Formats: sequence, C-alpha cells, structure tokens
Amino acid sequence: MLQLINKTTWPAALIAGIDHQDRPIVTVVVKSTRPWAAAAGAAPPIEEPIHYAALPWEQAAASARRPADVACAGAGTDVLVCGEAVMPRPTVTQLATIALPGAEMKLRLSGPRRWEKGLLSWGISDPAPFTRLPLCWEQAVGGVDAKGRRSPWNPVGRGWAPPKDGDLLPCIDDPAKPYQRPGDRPEPVCTAPVAPGWQPRLAFAGTYDAAWQTNRAPLLPKDFDPRFHRQAPGALALQRHLAAGEQIRLAGFTSSPAAAFVVPSDGPQVIVRLAGRDRTVVPTLDQIVFIPDAGIVTLTWRHTLVAEATAVQFAWVMPRGGKP
Repeated sequence: MLQLINKTTWPAALIAGIDHQDRPIVTVVVKSTRPWAAAAGAAPPIEEPIHYAALPWEQAAASARRPADVACAGAGTDVLVCGEAVMPRPTVTQLATIALPGAEMKLRLSGPRRWEKGLLSWGISDPAPFTRLPLCWEQAVGGVDAKGRRSPWNPVGRGWAPPKDGDLLPCIDDPAKPYQRPGDRPEPVCTAPVAPGWQPRLAFAGTYDAAWQTNRAPLLPKDFDPRFHRQAPGALALQRHLAAGEQIRLAGFTSSPAAAFVVPSDGPQVIVRLAGRDRTVVPTLDQIVFIPDAGIVTLTWRHTLVAEATAVQFAWVMPRGGKP
C-alpha cells in the first residue's frame, strides 16, 4: 500500500498510474513556494498546494491560470509566467522578456485595443493605459475565423475573427511580428499553460480512433508521446532540466527592476521502500512557475518509478542529504 511520509514543509504526493508502454508507474511530486526577486524581503509565502489539474481563470474560461503539477517526470524543465503582469503606473505598451539558458521569449503587452472602421479600411485604436494584464491565452493572437476554422495554437484568442467595429484585439503578441491588420496570422505568444487539446500538445496525444476504441481503450494509444505532458509554450519548454546555479531573468512583468532568479541547490530526495528494499532517488526540477502579481515562484520536482503501486510500501520525502 502506498504510504507517504513527508519530512519536509513542502506539499508532496504519490500518484499511481499506467504509462504509454502499459507499465505500472508511481510518480512522486514535491512542490515548493518561495518569494520571487520581485518580493525580496517579504514574509515567507504560504505553500501552494499541489494542483492535480490546471486551475482556470474562471468557471467558464478555456485557458488555465495555473498549470497542473501532477504528471509523469519529464525530460526537461517547463518555465511559465502565470497570473497577471503588474505595472508601476498606467502604461500603454510594455516589452516583457523571459530569458533562460539557451532560450528567450519576448512579448509586447498592450492596453486594450479595438477595431475602428474607417472610410476605406479598418484601423486599430491606440492602446488604452493599463496597470494589470492577465497573462492568459484569451489576450493573445488566435480565435476562430470567418469560416469557423479555429487557431490550432490558440482557439480562444483574438484577431482571427472578421473585424467588427469596437471588437477587442490582442493585448499580448510578439514584438517582432505584431498583429497589425485584418488577416494577420502571427504565431501566438504567451507564458501561460498550453491546454491539452491545443498544439503542440495535441500532436503528441496519439490516435484515438475506432481501432484504439476496440483494442486499446482505456489504455493510451501506441503512438502517444510523453511530450504531451509538457505544458510550457514554445521556447519555455526546455529540452533539459535546469541545474542549480543557472539563472532565469524576467523583465517587464512587475513594477520591480529586472532581477535574476537563481535555480536553488536545495530540493527533495526520496527514499522508496520497494518490495522490502530501500532505494534513494532524486526528483528532477520539472516545472518553475513565476506569479508576478503574488510575488512568488513555485518549483515542482518529480520522479517516476516503474513499479506496481502495491509493491511500494513506503516513500520518505526529505531534504537532500536527510535520513528517514
């Protein structure tokens, strides 16, 4: 029987399941919440719980405010910026950047813009000032066009629909390829989680056809790719795990000056008693989520064991170097 003994102050969980190769697996998940550089010197934040599913912005929203923490251990670190960007004073346009080792994403954050019908063509209003902007896909390029075709990357966005006087336009786009006129189809950019039914995740989900229904269901399709579990968009889904001492630089998301977040050297280790024998494993840092409006960052470590849940007698979660 799975029994978790947590000797840290961080929330932890053991999740049993079956992987894409039909093997029984057990995944340990540990999550830590810390002050971000934007809130240095503040009181220690309250530990966020482990999210077993993505948290929506509101009851009917299609995009997620926070990613799920529960998944199989991945092959790299996902980095996301969730919640709201917060400006020190009313701003019409702001350049925001997240720089990772070997990768970078830039965003142009704007206040509300709308279509304006001119005598001969459509125009775009000047952005209205803003102090807070939700970092969600509803604010980015995408949506549904006049023929009912959905953007595969962002079906809930703005800009694909035929222009109508007063309709809102994207507030988050790529400064190198901004949305400028009707019919523009720049690639949407955002730092929020990618939904399971959107690209690129959908391409990794596998084939759910009649043959799967007859021969495989409810197991995963044979062509399922574990990259489906990655939730960070574009360059923020790193192909390797970030190591202690590496830096992430964010600018333009908060009222504080740009500052580097240094990947910490602490973290959990896990001792698993499997069929009467103890085995020490070190979970990998699979997910880092910056939350500008709260001034916090969450770190999620995971490790997946190929084992029957009934064979795992105990799992001790402790700081690295600790003993059960």
